[in-house]
Amino acid sequence: MSTTVSEEQFSDGTISGRGPVDAHGVKSGRWEFYYRSGTLKGVGEFVDGAMNGDWVWTREDGTLMRTGTFVAGEQRGQWKTYDSAGDLARTTDFH
Repeated sequence: MSTTVSEEQFSDGTISGRGPVDAHGVKSGRWEFYYRSGTLKGVGEFVDGAMNGDWVWTREDGTLMRTGTFVAGEQRGQWKTYDSAGDLARTTDFH
């Protein structure tokens, strides 16, 4: 099945997300999401339109905010949240 790159936009036309979609327009593959400023907000994989695998989220200033894993769109395993200095602030377990 072929894929094409799709873009999502904020109301002002600024790109909010970008990644591949299949022939039916379903997200599939590595997507990147952005703040309105253009700074990377989050990155991870989609499988059949659902978040899947490891994801990384950052703050608008580029510092690491959160990491974790999705399985078929649901948070699973240990998620880590970091403070603005980059230090581990908390871990949360999802089953």
